Amino acid sequence: MTGPSLRPYQEAALAAVGAAWRSGRRRVIAHLPTGTGKTILGLEGARRALDRGHRVLWLGHTDELIGQPERTAKSLGLEPGICKAERDETGPMLTIASVQTIGRVERSTRVDAEGEAETVERTPRLDRAAAAWGRGPGLIVVDEVQHVTSATYRRILDRWPDACAIGLTATVERTDGRSLASAMPGGIVYQYPISRAIHEGYLV
Repeated sequence: MTGPSLRPYQEAALAAVGAAWRSGRRRVIAHLPTGTGKTILGLEGARRALDRGHRVLWLGHTDELIGQPERTAKSLGLEPGICKAERDETGPMLTIASVQTIGRVERSTRVDAEGEAETVERTPRLDRAAAAWGRGPGLIVVDEVQHVTSATYRRILDRWPDACAIGLTATVERTDGRSLASAMPGGIVYQYPISRAIHEGYLV
């Protein structure tokens, strides 16, 4: 499948991400300003992974971060499945998932053999996806990666530790000062400064 025509900095970002993956840095970040096409960048990375036979999981945490990549993917000829609320479409090779939905924990109480009550945690949507996907996704795209330090994101990423991951963001600094390194240890492999985007005419 032919992908979109990328801008030079988008191609450079994908090249940097690919080089990092080949060097063994599996979870990395691309930092680009708002309005410079992070969704297109991520979906082109997804398309290339799909062309190589890899399953792709795209993670977002708001309605817009699910709807925008879904609409853009369809405009590029991709047919994503959606995992959000009542939608549980994990059959397609590209799944765009709400973090809150796929990573949701259900807790129940059971009594053990000694009569002691204990809390049991289950992640039914994540478990179903893992069972359906077998070896799991080859690529995980984390939109707005500055949120990745939360327990829900970590739960999803830890389910597939061998998957490559790219985090997309315009804001790498968290207001609470927490580092992204624990979840994305490969760090920032590409940055496109807003001053350069303006100078090159991509932002005004």
